[in-house]
Amino acid sequence: METYFISLEDTKSQKSVLVTEFAGNEVTMNVLFHQATYCLHDDLQFRTLVRNRNGDSLSEKTIHDLLKGKQLGEYHLQAIPVNGSCNLYIIQSKPFPLRLASFQLQSVSETKSIFEWFWNCASSINKTIDKRIQRYAEEYEQLHQQLSALYETTKHREEQIVSTFSSMIKEALHKKELQETSVSAETTPAQQSPAVEAEVQDIDESETAPEHGDSSHSDTDPDAEETTSEE
Repeated sequence: METYFISLEDTKSQKSVLVTEFAGNEVTMNVLFHQATYCLHDDLQFRTLVRNRNGDSLSEKTIHDLLKGKQLGEYHLQAIPVNGSCNLYIIQSKPFPLRLASFQLQSVSETKSIFEWFWNCASSINKTIDKRIQRYAEEYEQLHQQLSALYETTKHREEQIVSTFSSMIKEALHKKELQETSVSAETTPAQQSPAVEAEVQDIDESETAPEHGDSSHSDTDPDAEETTSEE
């Protein structure tokens, strides 16, 4: 059994509470005013109303949603007591207020019904709270699992990225070392060649210096000239 409690208010601000009970295909509606209580146990009336409504004006789903307390902008419920009974109207709000259908509830004894309704109300609230708590717990568990999976995926990807960058850095440093070694090997002979050439030049000059000295001496020695003339 599903029980729904809906607060209603008519055009004169008269407040009431609609209690709707769904048990299989059977529907029971009770309307509580400040001084009177009304009840509908006529399933035939409900089924006839639902069957005679078409989808363009008022669908069966819309009727059930209204009686379950769902807020529908185009439709709403209104309870009006009339001569010992109560008419529960389904009103279409737009383009102007229009009563599409109604249920007629009969007056009943208050004492037993009020106790049962409030007991059902408390029971329904407890069941609703339990269901919501269970649903929230399930949603929390699902969210926790999703976050855990996301954390593991992120951690794995982070490790992959760090490993990739580490390999790239090592490879770059290795290439830099190879380039520096290659450049050093190419520039070393060029740096030594001037010194070698200078050393070779000094050796050549030291070897050729005496020959040039003798030739110069023979050309300019006065003693040699005197010896030649005397002879």
